[in-house]
Amino acid sequence: MKVLVSYNEKPTHILGKRLREEILSRLKEQEYPIQTFGANIEESKNCLGCFGCWVKTPGTCVIKDKQTEFSKAYISNDTVILITQIKYGTYEPVIKNMLDRNIPNVLPFFETVKGETHHQPRYKKYPEFIVVGYGEDLSQEEVETFKGIINANSINMKKSKGYTFICESEEKVEEIVSALIELCKGLEV
Repeated sequence: MKVLVSYNEKPTHILGKRLREEILSRLKEQEYPIQTFGANIEESKNCLGCFGCWVKTPGTCVIKDKQTEFSKAYISNDTVILITQIKYGTYEPVIKNMLDRNIPNVLPFFETVKGETHHQPRYKKYPEFIVVGYGEDLSQEEVETFKGIINANSINMKKSKGYTFICESEEKVEEIVSALIELCKGLEV
């Protein structure tokens, strides 16, 4: 199972760095082929909403920067693990930007899934979608909003469900990462 681990290259919270280090270390112990993608807001432009990735260069963003690499890496792995600080119940800006720029991996046509409108798939196979969110003093509303966004994004990326882990303290890092590794082992089957 090939795994892409993506994260904020410059996390502002110690939990982001700890989670990234622990996740990568434990995945290596399992001998998974790992690809990493460190997102950096200074090196990435926002999606223009120009539809160029659908009509001018199908499947590839027209903006040529580091974010273009993420979209290709996303679709070529079996599992994607995103590590993000939870900000107001959603992804931190650099990770949200990265996901916005992942839109070339779907088609500009729509279908109804579970009573909701979503893009049709461009490819036959999409990776499993796992998100590890972190932050201290998160409200229950922020946690529930975050989980809902992960599930919605999973449907957008052609998975029936996403997997969400929430880490609110350094003491929980080991427990969260162990549960993540167990999930990865289960996804291999």
